[in-house]
Amino acid sequence: DKLLWDYAYCHAFKSGRKGIVGHKRVGCKSPEFYSECCAYGFDKAVDIVVQLLIDYNVKDLGHRRIILDPSQKFLGASIQSHKDYRFNAVLDFSYYK
Repeated sequence: DKLLWDYAYCHAFKSGRKGIVGHKRVGCKSPEFYSECCAYGFDKAVDIVVQLLIDYNVKDLGHRRIILDPSQKFLGASIQSHKDYRFNAVLDFSYYK
């Protein structure tokens, strides 16, 4: 989805440039109805998805739940360089357009 991609790109680009980790957006808008997954260190889609599905060292299984949720119908994803982790990926999902 182009609009979700715009949101994901902005967050991945600005976070990567500043070395920020997490969901807090700096200078980027957020979609109204969305779920988000952020991943670090990989630039290939398969590696990013596996990292998020495994959710190693994450308090809950939120990323796994989001990715496997059949109600999530739209996706915008962006992989950008990251100051500290080489790469970061932002995946913005939505069930509503």
